[in-house]
Amino acid sequence: MMNVPNRGAEADLLRDQASRQMRSNQLDAAQATLESLLQKAPQDIAACLDLAHLLLERGQIRASSRPLLQAVQHLPRNAPLLLHLVQQLITRGEIVAARHCLDFLSQAPN
Repeated sequence: MMNVPNRGAEADLLRDQASRQMRSNQLDAAQATLESLLQKAPQDIAACLDLAHLLLERGQIRASSRPLLQAVQHLPRNAPLLLHLVQQLITRGEIVAARHCLDFLSQAPN
């Protein structure tokens, strides 16, 4: 039987690597790592938020909306995380997407 890597463990490693890269101001590497993570785990809302923040810090305002809009496709049932996502969407002028999150939030149990 072939040994299949644990995708959750791989995502954790990429998340940790991106965090280290951001702390050491290796922004190109951090961006590449976060993009790789989101290819493997597109539902990772925290990674979407981190990538959006990184892109915004680099002055790429329009590009910073892309990971946020990706996150809207995988909304968690987590009120604090949803509110953070809404705030970031509004900051970038993505009002329709923010409204969608708020509508979902009214149904979220947490």
